[in-house]
Amino acid sequence: TSTSSSSFHILPVDWKPEGSTKKWLRQQHSNKHNTTTDPYNNPSWIKLLEEQVLIYSGKIQTNPNHPFVSSSFQKNDNTTIYKACGIIPNTTPLSLLELLLDSNRVGEYNAYSLGRTDEVVFHDFINNNDDEDVVTASNSDDETIPLFCGKGTTKIVCSETKIPFTNQKVFLRNITHARKLVVPNAERSTKQDYDNATKDATNNYNSNGYIIVSRSITSPLQKKQQNEIVWGINVLQSIPNYPNKTILTSVSQVKSNMVPGFMAHQIGMMGVVDFFKNVRSVVV
Repeated sequence: TSTSSSSFHILPVDWKPEGSTKKWLRQQHSNKHNTTTDPYNNPSWIKLLEEQVLIYSGKIQTNPNHPFVSSSFQKNDNTTIYKACGIIPNTTPLSLLELLLDSNRVGEYNAYSLGRTDEVVFHDFINNNDDEDVVTASNSDDETIPLFCGKGTTKIVCSETKIPFTNQKVFLRNITHARKLVVPNAERSTKQDYDNATKDATNNYNSNGYIIVSRSITSPLQKKQQNEIVWGINVLQSIPNYPNKTILTSVSQVKSNMVPGFMAHQIGMMGVVDFFKNVRSVVV
């Protein structure tokens, strides 16, 4: 989603259900015992999403003449983007958020991780209730400087990961931002509406969700990187009447010249399934 001073502009994705996703959705819609339009009021649907993962793959549909399409979108529009949705039981959105942001715990749910470190932490105020947006950054030299970064958690993260089925390793440097989830009203999607919704969510400690966004970054002196997280997005939301369950929606688009084209889809799908499976095992 791109923003201007007055409205939000959405770039469409041509999604295709993968694996058994289409079958599960068809069963949900044809269930004669389902008397509600809200699938999360259906115990059988809750149970399925606790054990399985709905997975979609797609391509971002770009228009070169679109005034809000960045060059990165146009360069990466042929890279597959994956969307997955499932329920993580035995945890709240905040607890799950803390797990995913903790670089020391990545190995608990990613068997291919060779380590992740927080290179620079700009600020770490997920539940900050202060109207003041002045925060400080700390670096590896323990220096602190004032920044105007807004609320939430923002940091630069360095990670090293082994590529499945190969002996190769991938090094990535990403900027990661996490904050309380804000969903603007579709009928009132002006920037002012968004700012007001952000303030309401920030001041509400009972906010029902969080969002984490990651993108790769490089130094101006670096050569073009071979590996890039174009988009890494995790949306964590609570489920009414299920206080200890979290609905997790994950969107990822990773570009790597080190992965053979014929293996890219297989590795992408395996990564999505393993992520949900391993996170569920951690919070048991």
